[in-house]
Amino acid sequence: MFTDEVFKQNGLTVANDIQVVSLSKLQQTFNPDAVLYINVQNYGTNYQVIQSDARVTLEAKLLDVRTGKVIWTGSATASSLENQQSNNSLLGMLISAAITQISDTVMDRSVAISSIAAARLFTPNPVKSNGILYGPYAKQK
Repeated sequence: MFTDEVFKQNGLTVANDIQVVSLSKLQQTFNPDAVLYINVQNYGTNYQVIQSDARVTLEAKLLDVRTGKVIWTGSATASSLENQQSNNSLLGMLISAAITQISDTVMDRSVAISSIAAARLFTPNPVKSNGILYGPYAKQK
């Protein structure tokens, strides 16, 4: 990636350091119209007695590089518990929680959940969510 390489060559390898680069410096280097900042507010799995929840929350803001004004802000959350059917028996919940905990230990479900949160954040749909706005060249439906 071009931008990644430019940041590395300037000693910027950590997201926090990159986010404090001035808009004027970004405009001088890359000449963008806008800059998108994303903060990961929540990432990981929380284990509870009868269930575990892989949850990711993203917050974003889009800034006009020339004026510094905020063009758009949005946030999105995705959770592994969203589509789970509840099992009313305590034994069923305990068995399900044990299986989920073992599978979560083997693989990080937060990675898959983060793609859902990102899709929600970056899908233009002002009616249903606070997803990103359509751009000037978008073919709106």
